[in-house]
Amino acid sequence: MTMESEYIEKLKKMLEEGKIDQKTFDEITERWGGENQSSKENTEKEESGEGRTRSGRVRISGSGRLSDVYSEELSISGAATVDGFVDANKIHISGSGHINGDVKSSDEISVSGSAKISGNIDGNDIDSSGSLKAGSIKCKTLDISGGLEVKEAIKADDMKISGGVTTKEIDAKIQKLSGYIEAETIKGEEIQIAGKIRVNAVSCKRFDMELYGQSSRIKTLEADAIEIKYGHGRLFDRFFSRQVEISEIHCKRASLEGVTSRSVVGDEIFVGSGCEIDYAEARSIKITDGGVVKDKKIVS
Repeated sequence: MTMESEYIEKLKKMLEEGKIDQKTFDEITERWGGENQSSKENTEKEESGEGRTRSGRVRISGSGRLSDVYSEELSISGAATVDGFVDANKIHISGSGHINGDVKSSDEISVSGSAKISGNIDGNDIDSSGSLKAGSIKCKTLDISGGLEVKEAIKADDMKISGGVTTKEIDAKIQKLSGYIEAETIKGEEIQIAGKIRVNAVSCKRFDMELYGQSSRIKTLEADAIEIKYGHGRLFDRFFSRQVEISEIHCKRASLEGVTSRSVVGDEIFVGSGCEIDYAEARSIKITDGGVVKDKKIVS
């Protein structure tokens, strides 16, 4: 039995014995509950950094180990481990940083070294040219030119990738991807790809992809407008590479080059060089430059 339960039981016994009246019992238990709740809230605030005074700059240029960090700025240029959370307006890691908790930043997070976050990142602007690992990422802008590994989801307004990314889910309004992307699902409004992609499902309003000789694979692609074409100056790829395999395509309008697909369904479909489509269904289907459509259906 907890201390709180023992105290309540004693009060109940005093009420039964007539030592206190019902009004006094109610007042004491209500006050006890309020104090206990307040204590819990204060503990939660302390654990998350709320209610504490934010320190100035925390800097590690050698080797160090810290507990929770609640500061204006955190700078790591050596090797550091934080056993807890980090809540800092600005975070800069140019060395090796290992944070065993969540990371929160209201301004910017920059990584040019190696950062491993056991928890989740909640930030504003994130820029990484090094190696970054995290549980999940939520931010406004994400710019990656190094390596990024996220166990769960990446959510951003604007995302630019020229490195390599592995994750379960990407959900960003604007995406410019020119590195290597491996994910289960990608969602957004505008997606531009000029790299290699391995994804189960892509869903967006506009999808643009340039092919540069690297084999890509998408199981399902759903978009209002789709344009997939060979990259400039890579004439070799037109004849010697089947560069993107998309099992199913659903769209309003699609202009395709270098695509192999079991099924393409839309309103307007243009099938060009290097395409091999098993089945196409649309109100308008145009085939040019040696594109192949094995079976097609024109619908009204």
